[in-house]
Amino acid sequence: MLDAARDELVRAAEDLERLTDELHDRSRQVERLEKLAEALLDLVATPAIVVDPSGLLSGLSRGAASSFPALADGLGKPAAPQLPPDLAGDLVATSAD
Repeated sequence: MLDAARDELVRAAEDLERLTDELHDRSRQVERLEKLAEALLDLVATPAIVVDPSGLLSGLSRGAASSFPALADGLGKPAAPQLPPDLAGDLVATSAD
């Protein structure tokens, strides 16, 4: 009985280690994609404002940063209150679709 419990514990530990490794791999992939997205936004002269699914301001293109300099301080905060009214209205309309 103790041998069976020990074997089960070993399997669980191996599964946990495998899942942890997968999580680390996925985290590294996400970090690479985030850096790529930031690099691409830095190249875009057209104002582009990135809002995540929860409504937080998550990125700005070079053009948006120069057109709306105050937004740079608002990354990670709710987007709608920071945007000009016409853009905030577009955001609400788009998220409702």
